[in-house]
Amino acid sequence: MLPIPLTGHPEEAAGRLNDYREAGASHAVVGISGGDWRRQMDLLAEVRPLLHG
Repeated sequence: MLPIPLTGHPEEAAGRLNDYREAGASHAVVGISGGDWRRQMDLLAEVRPLLHG
C-alpha cells in the first residue's frame, strides 16, 4: 500500500504521484486542507511538470 496523504516538497509529491501511476492509478483526487490554500495550490502547480508520462 502506498502512503497517504500526499505531502512534501514538489519533487517529493511528484515522486509519490509517479509511484501511484506505476502501481496502476490513472487518476488522483487532491484536496487542500488547512493553512494557506493559495500557496498549496502554487506548490501543486509545480508538481505537474515533474510528473512522468
